[in-house]
Amino acid sequence: MSARSETKAGALSLPAMGSFGPLSAWDDDFTDPWLGSGCVLLQHGFARNAHLWKPWVPYLGRRWRCIRPDLPGCGRTPAPAEPMEFTTDFLLEATCNLLDRLGIERVHYVAEGASVGIGASLAACLPERVASLTLISARPSVDAALRVHHSVGFGTWEEAIVELGTREWWVRARSTGGELVGGPVDSYLADEAGKVDPRAAIAMAHWASGWNLPALLPDIQVPTLFVWAEGRVSAAQKELVGLVPDGHSRIVSDISSQLMAYTDADKVAPLVAEFLGSLPR
Repeated sequence: MSARSETKAGALSLPAMGSFGPLSAWDDDFTDPWLGSGCVLLQHGFARNAHLWKPWVPYLGRRWRCIRPDLPGCGRTPAPAEPMEFTTDFLLEATCNLLDRLGIERVHYVAEGASVGIGASLAACLPERVASLTLISARPSVDAALRVHHSVGFGTWEEAIVELGTREWWVRARSTGGELVGGPVDSYLADEAGKVDPRAAIAMAHWASGWNLPALLPDIQVPTLFVWAEGRVSAAQKELVGLVPDGHSRIVSDISSQLMAYTDADKVAPLVAEFLGSLPR
């Protein structure tokens, strides 16, 4: 049987670039074969994994093939034994390599959190690979204030992760930021964060601290949707929409979590599906 089963749904592990080992991705396709559906790539953010996108598949999977990659050291993608370093070039190359091996020319790229930098860089630098872009909880940059917040009382963000581990770091960072929503969802998300290799979290923290979203947006020519929680969006974030030639935005009411892609998938996923459905096939 081929990597994509007869039911057109499953999981697929593919080699990535360099020494990072195999890049794992969930590949879900419940579309009608005769319609020639497009593809949505759902990229997780910092200290997350692709499994967290699972609730989105029922909203998207009948119309679009859904690819959910795990970055190195996250989810089912193992981390290498040697020191890790993320660069924009590596992340774009790994993404394109994944698409090539899956036989996918272009994707509707959906990103949340830190991965908005990957999506924006891909759309700006390799527009032929991106049909549209959706950026959830996007911020202009990882500024000094955010880095101090993520340090949770330690000298640096990275030191906190090393000392606490990714699970305990996640709980403390979300607690001090008022991001815990209460109930079992917090324990679930903390457990998933705890599966991330601390070296991978530190590597992504280093990379994310260096990108500047406003500098990328004017070069993005594809339709771009920004989605924010009503209780977690600033004026500086709203200004990002005007930097994209074809920018759109949705602010989701009654939500105050930056993690709304996972905590409130039933509200956020339909908005994204509506946006994608409005675009030409």
